[in-house]
Amino acid sequence: LEALERADCLPEATRELVFHEVVHLARSLKPKVVVNKAASPYEARIAFNIFSKYARELLRIEPEHFGHLIFDNCMSEAVNAGTPLIVGRPRHPIAGSIADMTNRLGYF
Repeated sequence: LEALERADCLPEATRELVFHEVVHLARSLKPKVVVNKAASPYEARIAFNIFSKYARELLRIEPEHFGHLIFDNCMSEAVNAGTPLIVGRPRHPIAGSIADMTNRLGYF
């Protein structure tokens, strides 16, 4: 956005119009962010806060902290086995977190 704001390849009126349209479009986006490989919910919140600060400053969007996944070796094991964690270990807390997020999205 900063480069667009300073661009001298467009007439000033056009540049301002395009800039404001891009800012309006960016502000209409509400990305849902899932923090992966967090050591704790507290660490996930810190990571999200840092990410959202830069998203606001650089992209002018306001992301939503949608959830987090705690780091656990079972994730690597599931990937190596080629079996989704939620299928291979449905009672694992990470599987519960995934199910919760998909429920909130309306998929289950």
